[in-house]
Amino acid sequence: MINSRTIDDANETAALAKLASSDLMPRTQTLFFEVSRSSDYKLLELNAEIMDDLSVGKRIVIRGDAEESAVLCTSDKTFDLKGAETSNSLLFFKDLFIPTENESQLCENATLSEVMMKHSTHSYYEVKRCLPKFTALYQALPVLTQKNSVMPPCGITFQELLVAVQSSEYELISELNKICLVNVEGKMRRLENSYFEKIAMLIMRRIEELDMNVKLIDVSCLDVLESLDSRVVVDAVFNWFTDLSHSESCKSLDERKVSQFFARYILSDFKRMAFDDFIISWEGSLPDGVEPNLQHINDITVRTMCGREYISLLYADDLPIAAVKILERLFSLQALWKPEEILLHLQRVTAKKSEANLIFQKHTSSVFIDGVKHLKFKFQ
Repeated sequence: MINSRTIDDANETAALAKLASSDLMPRTQTLFFEVSRSSDYKLLELNAEIMDDLSVGKRIVIRGDAEESAVLCTSDKTFDLKGAETSNSLLFFKDLFIPTENESQLCENATLSEVMMKHSTHSYYEVKRCLPKFTALYQALPVLTQKNSVMPPCGITFQELLVAVQSSEYELISELNKICLVNVEGKMRRLENSYFEKIAMLIMRRIEELDMNVKLIDVSCLDVLESLDSRVVVDAVFNWFTDLSHSESCKSLDERKVSQFFARYILSDFKRMAFDDFIISWEGSLPDGVEPNLQHINDITVRTMCGREYISLLYADDLPIAAVKILERLFSLQALWKPEEILLHLQRVTAKKSEANLIFQKHTSSVFIDGVKHLKFKFQ
């Protein structure tokens, strides 16, 4: 049972605290603790960016199943949900009035109201920017092989992927655009790598046979390939390699994708390859009209020195790779690296530069050579 209080009670309490009634707001609230408090409440601390999204009507989604740690997704970013503790009590009130500086002007007569506390806690959740968990994407996407290329409309839809993958919608679309997908009636499958390579080489040879301008490729040139493989698959691979900015009948090769494809094709059978030999093979394999540009392959390759310069694939395929795996790969190729050299490769798999620095601290130790800082792997 609540023991009601009066304005006089409030004034007496203020006097004991040596507060003049003239310095107080006219509205007084007495706070009571509910005997049976609910534990159904959770506190979530949001940053200004997410609050701005909510204020304009955008939605946020919490994704994750019982075996995963939850993430919070806005339309274009993913955040880890982390539990936090505070020594202060965090109190839940219903209809608690928060006064403003103008309150005294709005209410001249002293008033008193009673407010019940519903719950208290010392824990809450906070958000931390993270990369999407794309391992689940590659596990969820069915693989299309040459043996099962006669396709009924099977696969997985985009909405099903949104449920299965801990990612914002924008980041998921961006990742899907990196994958060669076969889409039949809205159901997607990704091509097995060897099958993708086979169709890609057929297309590149066809373009060279016709001596076509890589900036203006007539789609009808693919008609002859229908007798060799499924037209749906051929079109999917061709569309993946071409620029969407052109018309449906004429398209342009994406030079970055073509350059990366041939670099990966050449280096896939080697742990490392002499850089000079690679350049000769790589430049010779590119279709006429595609300019050799090393910037196009920096994301997937790494160069090292061991008497002469070598080049290697940073990772074997396009599947997601953890930061520690990249470190292991780099240090398997070369014992010492400058921090900025490693950072270039870690930025792809870390949300912030500070995360890369934490990985440095945990997995590497510093060595100074001629006054220049280098890193070596702790666990070699």
